[in-house]
Amino acid sequence: MPLNRESDLYGSTAAVSAGFVLLLAAVATAVFVRSYGFAYAPPTSTAETASLAVEIQRKQRGVRLRQVNSFADNATPEKGIDIIAVHGLDTRSPETWEYKTQDGRKVNWLQDEHMLPVEVSNARIFTCDWPADLFGTLDAEEDTIHELALLLLAAVKGRPPATNDRPYRKDRPILFVASCLGGIILMKALVMASDEYLSVRNATRGIIFLATPFRGTSFQDVARWAEPGLRAWASVQGRRVTSLLDWVNSPTFKLTRLVSEFTQLCHSNNHQGYKVLTFYETRYTNLPAKVPLLSLLLPPSKKELVSKTSAVLDCVPNPLRLDRSHVLMNKFQGPKTSDADYKLVVDSIVDFVEDIRKGTPLEQANAWIRDKHYNKDRLRIERLSGNTLPMDQCYINLALVETPRDNDLKQRSGDDPLQSEHFSFAARLKIETPREHSQVELSKLFEPRKQLDGQMKEPRRILIRGRAGVGKTTLCKKIVHDVVEKEMWSNLFASILWVPLRNLKTWRGPPYGLTEMLHHIYLQQRPDHASLANALRQHVEDSVSLGALFILDGLDEISELLDEQHNPDLLRFLADLLNRTNVIITTRPHVSLPHAFQKPDLELETIGFRSDQVEAYLKAVSTPIVSRNIHSFLQRSPLMRSLVRVPIQLDALCIVWDETLDIDRLQTMTQVYQAIVKRLWKKDIKRLKESQPHVEAMSSQEIENHVMEEIRLLESLAFSGMCSNLIEFQSVHRDAVCDFARPTRTSLPVYETLGRLSFLRTSDGSADPATRTHHFLHLTFQEYFAAKYFVQMWTNKKTLQYVDLNRRKKRCCEISPEDFLRRNKYTGRYDIMWRFVAGILSEEGEDEMSHFFDKIEKEPVDVLGPAHQRLVMHCLNEVPHLPTGLREQREHRILQWMLFERDFTGSSTFARESDIPEGVLNCVLRASRDKTIFLNAFGHSQRHFSDTTMAAVVELFKDEDSYVRWSAANALGNQSTLSDATIAALVELFKDEDSNVRESTADVLGNQSTLSDTTIAALIELFKDKDSSVRRSAAKALDNQSTLSDATMAALIKLFKDEDSSVRRSAGKTLDNQWMLSDATVAALIELVKDEDRDVRRSAANTLGNQSTLSDATIAALMELFKDEDSNVQESAADALGNQSTLSDATIAALVELFKDEDSY
Repeated sequence: MPLNRESDLYGSTAAVSAGFVLLLAAVATAVFVRSYGFAYAPPTSTAETASLAVEIQRKQRGVRLRQVNSFADNATPEKGIDIIAVHGLDTRSPETWEYKTQDGRKVNWLQDEHMLPVEVSNARIFTCDWPADLFGTLDAEEDTIHELALLLLAAVKGRPPATNDRPYRKDRPILFVASCLGGIILMKALVMASDEYLSVRNATRGIIFLATPFRGTSFQDVARWAEPGLRAWASVQGRRVTSLLDWVNSPTFKLTRLVSEFTQLCHSNNHQGYKVLTFYETRYTNLPAKVPLLSLLLPPSKKELVSKTSAVLDCVPNPLRLDRSHVLMNKFQGPKTSDADYKLVVDSIVDFVEDIRKGTPLEQANAWIRDKHYNKDRLRIERLSGNTLPMDQCYINLALVETPRDNDLKQRSGDDPLQSEHFSFAARLKIETPREHSQVELSKLFEPRKQLDGQMKEPRRILIRGRAGVGKTTLCKKIVHDVVEKEMWSNLFASILWVPLRNLKTWRGPPYGLTEMLHHIYLQQRPDHASLANALRQHVEDSVSLGALFILDGLDEISELLDEQHNPDLLRFLADLLNRTNVIITTRPHVSLPHAFQKPDLELETIGFRSDQVEAYLKAVSTPIVSRNIHSFLQRSPLMRSLVRVPIQLDALCIVWDETLDIDRLQTMTQVYQAIVKRLWKKDIKRLKESQPHVEAMSSQEIENHVMEEIRLLESLAFSGMCSNLIEFQSVHRDAVCDFARPTRTSLPVYETLGRLSFLRTSDGSADPATRTHHFLHLTFQEYFAAKYFVQMWTNKKTLQYVDLNRRKKRCCEISPEDFLRRNKYTGRYDIMWRFVAGILSEEGEDEMSHFFDKIEKEPVDVLGPAHQRLVMHCLNEVPHLPTGLREQREHRILQWMLFERDFTGSSTFARESDIPEGVLNCVLRASRDKTIFLNAFGHSQRHFSDTTMAAVVELFKDEDSYVRWSAANALGNQSTLSDATIAALVELFKDEDSNVRESTADVLGNQSTLSDTTIAALIELFKDKDSSVRRSAAKALDNQSTLSDATMAALIKLFKDEDSSVRRSAGKTLDNQWMLSDATVAALIELVKDEDRDVRRSAANTLGNQSTLSDATIAALMELFKDEDSNVQESAADALGNQSTLSDATIAALVELFKDEDSY
């Protein structure tokens, strides 16, 4: 009927009619939309409707996951999977998944124990509820699809871990079941997942879409009247229509682009792809027939709400149909025998789950590597006793120390002569204590650090050098363990590949490529190795992912492969491998790097234990009595004190030491090694011989009779290796020595015999026993057995015979023991062997010892250099009982050399040696006219003074020369434990007229971990000293005391007002170690943060930061430091607040502003 614009009455009537039609359309449209999955009827009252809707919406603003099945934890973590069901628009769980039977019963196929849960046992099933309301409130911003996708990602990422999973696991596989619009939101979430939500994308393995409208719905056919109607209905209720309707209308550009991005993701996600299946409806929905009065507005219409064209994806070649209308696409009655659609959906889910549990080729490869190469047996840390050392006690921890890159290779090789700058025993074994600032924690290996050019850089290519036995293999095992089990560095690397480079020696190429290497190292035993190796290579080379970290272990073991003449193709591959972006390379110190090797970002060395780690290890593996006895022995033996900082050596000492061992019998390194060797032979006899029930009662001679052939083989291997400068024995070296030594009584093959000896280690335990390489437990064991062979030939007056393992022909060599000694007595790599020779010969009688020392004195003799005196000194140290005249004669020559060095150079490198005979030390202190040179050298020595030497030094406290008194006090600085008498003598020096003496004395006492009340009181008296340097040292001396009395802290607080800033700074730093400070002390520190000296302010802030709880006033004072002109002070204030468990919003805001400052923390 045409409108008559001139008739107001007609116009009014038309307006009323139009409004009625619009309202009727709104009701119809609401019913239409809710036919997607409407689960509840609206209240009759409009007010009640609005009130209830607002309340429901308030409760459902977030996205929540709820597990709906009981989960059995009897599956391995790698078989675990999570199924997450996401509902559609204007509905919620559980109603949307429930089928209503004719008798009113509700069947939830996701939850019913006879339906999906029984089909996918050991899988967790979750429903995911998200804010899907059709109408939103006017008092809050509505959620966009982007925001809903983020909330979905957060909820999935935050789901609770399965109880049978690894505690740090983030990659538990996910299978999504998405209904209608829920599928669109899921697609959006996966496409945009990155950074912190990348784990959700990577964990997703499959998606089943139930009638998801990828190209819109039939709503577009009625949108012209439906959308105004919905807005009208929402207006009546004081609400608004959700904009999510745009995503189920006609296919918009945004929806088309999202589908395209998701399709691309399905094909390219980490080269894995997703398993995707779509289900589409085939029954029509006849809206006009279902909604009263709607037939008056619209003609009859039957069609799918989501057509097949809209519900399928191009990346799914075989979509499946369900014989049901849209409203039932996510509801099933079951069982499978009578509900064909349910059977089709559930069988598809079961197939997906089975395939997902098998894993993608990459997952299968990673699982294989984890199970076969990173398992507990492969990562096992075995002690010499055969017991396993738990990984959390894995040699306590490994210290790494930065190394100058221009180190002299000759120095590293150990062939330098016995010069002082290279001859420190600790330096030779690479067990020197590093400077604190150069130590690098393992977990912080890849943190940014300053480069030589002053720029900060995150290192990615790291070279780690280390000698045998110092812990390189243990380091690799610990890295793999912490990466796999604790997800260390998970924010940096997607995976870790530990490649024992020695395994490449059996690699038969060409071609030499990454795929082939991965197959050779990890996947040879897999029938599908080709596809797995290819998937692993693709993952490694994927520039989008975080990347793989390569642990290239043992570069020194493939030195022959680095020869350009050996195999150019393999060398090119190795160069590419070594030059990878993310790599840790381990090697022994002597290896020269190939020319094509790119300079590492960071070069480190594994070092031995620190003193405190030695103590911790002893407590962990020994009884208290044994621990105390070992500690007492080490105090007397500086050489062994250095040696046991090598982990394997400390372990060897621990297994030989028990509560019945006479510690007075062990005085030298040789005697300790003899005890260790005896104990290990007892262990090995049981492994080599079929039945030896009385082995524990055997004497040393009986043991040697039982393993005579094995000893001969070890001695030949050791001595030939020493002469050939070889410490890693390949099968060709072993065979050459065996042909030479010709063992006759061994019942086992030689390689099997060597494999059962505790004195040897193999780096490639997985290799064919006949082709394994071996090295001695530690270099010193090779030197010990070489010395045993030398002594045997020396005493029997026989020629030394050995194999030159560097030759291919004419390998057998002969030389008399005397000639060998003459040629090599000053060669650095034989130094420990000569010590052992002297120690073993001392048991052969005085004549043999005299003869040996006489030969040492024969030409060539280093008359003007120190090498000869050091050789004599080292050998004397291993001979506890020597004819008096012989010892006195040699010690007198050492004394004369020390005096000559002092007079000629004005210094004494000898006095720093820990091997100087005690008699020489005491003579120097008594007879020298200038004692200060020696005393100053003692201050830099690690030697533990005997009671006699200590008394001689204390006697010098009374010298009339103040410089002598100062030097005598300073000489005690490295003594970890001082007797009460010595401390009392030092306290007396507080009265010395020379301030330098008083200062030095306070410094020495500060090195003691525990001081008596009397000593602390004497130090407090020094707070009143007229010299500021004395006051500073007195305050600093209390720094190592774990607990200070209130009176002591009160005295320190008074120093806060000292006129000298260094005194104030030391007083504040001393309080740094006190965990509980009184209110008065804290108040004084608050005043100190206002000090004019920036170092004082920083020290005060650091001290306050160690308090577990700070008052509002203290926090306010620290916040004021954020305005400090010095960025280091700002950093200390920020660190102090960062240690607090809770902070106010105002404090957090201030911290945020601080971090915006480019010159700040």
